[in-house]
Amino acid sequence: MRRSIQIGSKLRSLRPALHPNPYVPRCIFTRSAVAASSLWEDKAPNEARGTRPPIKPSLDYCTEIMIDFKNFRDLNERFEQAVDERDEEKIKSVASTLVYEVSKYTAGKEFCVHKSLAENGLDSLAEKDRQQCSRLEQVFLNIDKSIGSHTADDRFIADVRQACSLLLDNVEKEEKAQHETLKSILNGPQKSKLAMEYLKARETAAKRPRPTRDVTDKLVATLARPSDAIASAQRSYVELRYPHSDPDLA
Repeated sequence: MRRSIQIGSKLRSLRPALHPNPYVPRCIFTRSAVAASSLWEDKAPNEARGTRPPIKPSLDYCTEIMIDFKNFRDLNERFEQAVDERDEEKIKSVASTLVYEVSKYTAGKEFCVHKSLAENGLDSLAEKDRQQCSRLEQVFLNIDKSIGSHTADDRFIADVRQACSLLLDNVEKEEKAQHETLKSILNGPQKSKLAMEYLKARETAAKRPRPTRDVTDKLVATLARPSDAIASAQRSYVELRYPHSDPDLA
């Protein structure tokens, strides 16, 4: 009898350990790690499942041609500053940059802008601009020849000033007439397409203008040649203050 009482008392002493602690949350015993992770994912229903491709910027010819005009005016000011400083190396560097930029500008106009004007019934405006571009090419071709054979003397400076005067006069007239005309008749996709063609034509232009009377020979005459690389290696250029858009990113 005494032995059965002792066993019973031992069982009663072990009884509290058979029940869970009321102060411990039941979820610790019943929720698995997998269940917890799934609940965490459910709390973020708006989480991005993928990445969207970057939005490419749209091109606009009217914007790109205005960048050319701003660079022409800026280069003219920098040329005058170099003259005031009597910096012969800088004078020639700015002059070389002007020659190259005019070459790219006229190439872009000839290969795509004049065509766009003609397609929109503006043949007379296209022909007038073509003649003006040829005149600019001839004037700046003379400057190009002087850069390699003359020092930056008073005569050279006067020739560059005269060429810049012609260039800026052309820019002012184009802003008031051709630029506003294209801006009004072309829609968004047309401006973007023309800008792409214009920028691509600029990239293939030679370092120096090559005026020609035969329009069919214009492409061959204007494209860069191996001799351009040799000539450009012997010259220095200044960095443009207003860069164009990158057509490869558009």
